[in-house]
This record gives sequence, structure tokens and C-alpha cells, in this order.
Amino acid sequence: MYREAKCKAMSDDEEIKIKNLLRGIKSILKRRKYKIASEERFENYIDIQCELDSDSTQEILTRISLEDKVGVAVLREYVKKLEEVELEKGEENIKGLLVASNRFTHYARREAKEKKIWIITSKDPRFDIFTHELVPEHVICPDEELKDLLLKYNIQRRQLPKILISDPAVKAIGAKPGQVVKIYRESAIASESIAYRLVVSRAN
Repeated sequence: MYREAKCKAMSDDEEIKIKNLLRGIKSILKRRKYKIASEERFENYIDIQCELDSDSTQEILTRISLEDKVGVAVLREYVKKLEEVELEKGEENIKGLLVASNRFTHYARREAKEKKIWIITSKDPRFDIFTHELVPEHVICPDEELKDLLLKYNIQRRQLPKILISDPAVKAIGAKPGQVVKIYRESAIASESIAYRLVVSRAN
């Protein structure tokens, strides 16, 4: 559902920037297996509520701030809305994502981290990274597939080749240390090859 409310007049360049920002965020959410349940646009922000494909009770409340910068006041206004949703649906069922069209202040970043709110800016490398022809598709390997892979080759998870959590593609899909990323590559010999990499926080 899309609903528009209290929108201010914007230049064509501003509207294009907002459309690109929306497209990038929706792409990130889709890669994390979320589908959009509702979308509302207000004067200074856009709210997008999403449900996990595999479990509609697991939701993420995304707010895209249209302010030039996101400070503590903007963050706390979003936190208030997030707490209302958590009260209604249960804290364990709701995640928060706050997006800045430009930047966050230092204090807003620090407070967002304390409250475990995921924050992104439009300059984040996760935006549209997989649209580049040289970046292969990355997905988090399902547990059952990983179990079969380790059994087939008689190896342990830690013996897999590594990939850093700081890698832009790893950030884009939201993989965490200890998870395994499945990478699809074009091959000159076969039409496609698959590589598996263990996500680590730092190089050994």
C-alpha cells in the first residue's frame, strides 16, 4: 500500500534523488528477504513497513529522513514511532532501520548504536552494488545446504575460504561473522560456478 501525506513541493532534482534513494533501500530490503507491507510519505520522511517473506510476524520499520542531516531530534522522533510499533507487536518482532538522505551527526550515530537501530546513508556502498556487471550475486547460504556441503567434502565451517564482514557485498546482504556466503560467478568453462566464503570480522 502506498499513501502520500503532507508532502512539500520539491525540485525535479530532489525528487530524482528521493526516487533513487527509495529504489536503493527497497533493493537492500528485498535482498534481505523483506516484502513491503505499507509505505507512507510525509513532509520530512518516508515510512516503509516490511514483513519477512518467511515469517510475516517479523517486521522492519524503515524511515527515510528527507532532512539535510539526521541529528538526535530526528532520531528520537523515529525511536518514539518504533517503540509504539514494538508495544503493539512485541519488541522481539520489530527491527529498526533509519536512512539519511545525506548524513548522520556523530551523536545521532552513537545513540542509534546504543538503541540497536540499523542506520544507512545514501553514500553507503550497499546501494545498487549488484547492478554492476563485475559484482557477482551474493546470498547467505541456507543452513541445510551448508550442512550438506560440509558433509560432502568432510570439512568444518572454519576451513572454508574467508571473506571480511567489511566487504561491500557482504554488507549489502546483511551477513554476519560465522555465516557462509554463496557467490554465483560466470564461468568460461561452465555457464556458472558457485563459491562459498565464511564471513569473518578480521583477516587472520
